[in-house]
Amino acid sequence: MGEMDAFVVDRIRQAGRDPRLLKAALKASQGVDPDDLRRALEEFDPVWAQLTTAERARVLMLLLESITFDGESGEVEIKFRPGGPRLLQENK
Repeated sequence: MGEMDAFVVDRIRQAGRDPRLLKAALKASQGVDPDDLRRALEEFDPVWAQLTTAERARVLMLLLESITFDGESGEVEIKFRPGGPRLLQENK
């Protein structure tokens, strides 16, 4: 896994553990069901550990809509795809 991939995965994990980051992710991700996202993030690590590289890429494509990095502030915004957490749950 490349540096950028590892960074993104770490941010996803952080959003699942930090209520402040989860709230920010939900605010940025219009149309995402909060309960679906919470469930997907709670199950992220055990599922991630068992996936192949190709499966990991598919999971990220299902889950994420966009990632924006502000070079000046160093802030990263992750937008989850509407319906993505539910698709992830259905495809596990």
